[in-house]
Amino acid sequence: MSIDVTSAQGRSRKVTARDEWKILRAAPNSTFSLNQIRSESNLSVSKTTVWRAVRRCENITKQAMNKALRIADRHREVRLEFANMNLGRDWAKVVFSDEKKFNLDGPDGNKYYWRDLRREPVYFSRRTFGGGSLMVWDAFRNVVLGLVVV
Repeated sequence: MSIDVTSAQGRSRKVTARDEWKILRAAPNSTFSLNQIRSESNLSVSKTTVWRAVRRCENITKQAMNKALRIADRHREVRLEFANMNLGRDWAKVVFSDEKKFNLDGPDGNKYYWRDLRREPVYFSRRTFGGGSLMVWDAFRNVVLGLVVV
């Protein structure tokens, strides 16, 4: 009795190598959902099948986007210049203030995308308009705390 080792066991894959290539071309460094990747690739498979194809690729992972830095090089230089000029200042006579903004329509920063580990990461721009928020402001110095203004 001989065993045929050339025959595959189990059900054959729904996506071909070419279909998987289409999926992997649509996914990297995009914010597409699995359904959008499926539509972009023109495939009639389930989103679980698309997920399996993406998961098989070791170079693509789902990752949270980092926030883009808003400070320009010129602003960084001006801040450093200000710090150097004020090193000898008597800081006991200075009043500091701080503020915090709370978004009422959900947190910032919950943006995810399919990251190709061989490429540079993608950054997202923070919201500039829209959404309700609450701003809290406070002033303080070395002895007395200020009033909180909402």
